Amino acid sequence: MAKRLIVTLMVLPAIVGGLGFLKFRQIQVAKAEGASFQSPSTEVITVIAQRETWPSTLTVIGTAAAIQGVTVSADLPGTVDKIHFESGQCVHEGDILVELETRQERAQLANMEAQRDPEWTGDTSCPGNERSQCSTQEALCDWR
Repeated sequence: MAKRLIVTLMVLPAIVGGLGFLKFRQIQVAKAEGASFQSPSTEVITVIAQRETWPSTLTVIGTAAAIQGVTVSADLPGTVDKIHFESGQCVHEGDILVELETRQERAQLANMEAQRDPEWTGDTSCPGNERSQCSTQEALCDWR
């Protein structure tokens, strides 16, 4: 058993030393080849430029995302009556973009004006003491 241990302890360093020497020689050869290595010359290809006509539109399938956009919301609920811009049109701060349907608000305003001043509507059927009898519809009709 001791004989095997001695043989193993002598053979193992010889194998490791031999492999180390072999690797050392490989590295020396690679360094020598690297020092004498010349990089290949760069290839340059030239082409004469020619004028060509390109199509003004292309048909593609994909997804488009806006670079700039805005979300428009109303301060009051209601139905949009008029739109004062086209898609893609540039607008400036303060421009009126949409108008909401305001018939009911105009009728209420006319009613309030009629209650404040019955002569404002031009209606003779509403005497001064019977203001409450003037309806919103009458006020709206007179206002128009």
